[in-house]
Amino acid sequence: MVPMMRRYSPYRLNALTALVGAVLLGATGSWQLAHQNWHVGPLAWAAVAYGPLASAAFCNLLWFKAVRNVGAGRAALYVNMQPFLGAVFAVLVLSETMHALQIVGAFVVGAAILLVRARPTATPPSE
Repeated sequence: MVPMMRRYSPYRLNALTALVGAVLLGATGSWQLAHQNWHVGPLAWAAVAYGPLASAAFCNLLWFKAVRNVGAGRAALYVNMQPFLGAVFAVLVLSETMHALQIVGAFVVGAAILLVRARPTATPPSE
């Protein structure tokens, strides 16, 4: 992947992988799509539009900005918070319950982020 990142922009690579994923998803889900009841309300169509516009496009732009500003390694640390934050929002918005293992996982992820941020990384020896 690194040689491709030197040659192409992250935006182009992300667009290509998203296109390949969409084609494969469309191919595997075409039978379901053909038999889907498309008579849904405007809120459902708004949710369909929200997926690619807000969560995919906008969040990818934020991700690329974070990678440019702090580097891929440091930005990748915070990706590990995503499942925990999803669980927190599920508790707050959907009245879900959080189990003990999820809480333990949150502490492990938080501790790992703090540990990596606190310790300077050693530079690898040059060959």
